[in-house]
Parts: sequence; structure tokens; C-alpha cells
Amino acid sequence: AMKFYLHLGKFLLALVFLAQFFLIAAARDLTEVKSSGVLRVLTVYPEEPTSLPRDMSPEDYELSLLSAFAEENDVALELRHVRSFDELCEKLQKGEGDLAASLLTITPERSKRFDFTLPFISNVEKIVTATGNDSFKGLDSLVGHSVFVQPGTSYQRSAELLAKDMKGVKVKLAPASVEQDEIFNKVASGEYEYSIADEVYIKCFLSDNDSIKDVYKLPGKKDIAWGVAKSSPQLKQALDDYIKRVVPSYQLRAYKEDLPALKK
Repeated sequence: AMKFYLHLGKFLLALVFLAQFFLIAAARDLTEVKSSGVLRVLTVYPEEPTSLPRDMSPEDYELSLLSAFAEENDVALELRHVRSFDELCEKLQKGEGDLAASLLTITPERSKRFDFTLPFISNVEKIVTATGNDSFKGLDSLVGHSVFVQPGTSYQRSAELLAKDMKGVKVKLAPASVEQDEIFNKVASGEYEYSIADEVYIKCFLSDNDSIKDVYKLPGKKDIAWGVAKSSPQLKQALDDYIKRVVPSYQLRAYKEDLPALKK
């Protein structure tokens, strides 16, 4: 009898752990979001700005779209700040947020973990260096030098592919807490030799700071979208419909080419 109760206790304990796991992992769909009155958005954006505000930063553009979506659906927008892109993806999979929003580039690796909405920015990635660095003559110039990128980003993937093709290129990961503007400033000072970033980020930084320059456009278009759990099809569909309605192709071109005009 003692053995029976011992096995029964272990079985019940296992059920409790399984129940907790599925409770944590269960992502909410649009119905649950509306019932709660809150749209939980996971983001790596800092709670307080780490740089001077500009006319319309890429982050501002993204958050303004989400704010309007939340208002249309009569829910409050709740930003849940995380420390890194890796943590962002993990928490989305665990159901600790309804969507992930940090100018996420659609990649094959991420698409295996969660779904993406339609893109709201079509973009390219570029290599940047300090304005005073005139040594770059082509990709061969990177051999023996370092490219610094944010960990867990599409930039890391692009840098690693570049290093695979160009033997001798070193990929260095910046601390996860370092924001893109900080990386640009480190590139400008010469602390970081080269970096990779989205064109929209580069244009925004250059709007009031000419201490860096882009020297090479990496091949291929990069689509930026929001991440949504695979178990939230209604939320994904609502976001897709919203993007199709409010982010037409001409607006994407205008945003990429003229940030101040878009804000006006």
C-alpha cells in the first residue's frame, strides 16, 4: 500500500508540473486579449530613451502603429521590456507576451519558433564604419578586422554568413544590453571597427549625426514584422488585416526615404 501511495504521489506531482507548463506556454489569442483589455507587447526597447529623440525613429514608427491597433481594438498597450532578442523570443514562446515588437527581421530560424505578421517595413542591411575610416575598398577589406553586432539579431546571422564566405572576418558580439545607437557611437569612436544595421536605423542616426557612414549594402531584402505565437491565429489575422490597411507600399517607401516628412 505504501508503494502505491508513493507512486500515486509522484504521478500527481508530475500532473501539477505538466499543468503549470501548459498554463505558462499557452499563448492568448485575440478573444482573450480583448477580454483582458490589455495587449502585452514584448520589446527590447529601453524603458527610458538612451539617445536624443529624432523626428521619427524606427522604434517610434513601430510603436505608433501598435498604439493605433490597440486603440482600434479597445485595449490598452502594455510594453513588457526584456534584456535581449533571445529573451524576447523565449518569452513569446512561453506565452508571457501576446506579440514581439522590436523591428524583428523575418528569418528562417525565428519562423520555426513563432509566426510573423505581414511585414510593415521592407529594408536592407548595410555595413557601417566611422566616417574617417577610408580603408574600406570592398569586402576583402574586412579580412583581419572585426564586425560588431547585437546578439540574437538578424545582424548576427548576416555577419556570420559573411565570415563564412570571407575567411578572416571576425564576428564580435556586443553586450546584449547595448542599444543600436550605442553601437553606432562605438563605431564612430573607433572602439568598434565595423557593424551591420538596417538601413532605416542608419538613416535615422545620420539625420543628426554624421560620425558614421555606410560602405556596403548586403544582398537581399529584409522584411520586418511582428512575432506572434503559432497558437494565436486570430491575433495574427487581425494584425495582418491592419497592416494591409494602414501600411501601403507607398507609405513604406516614404518612411524609408524621408522620416521627417512622414512625421509631418
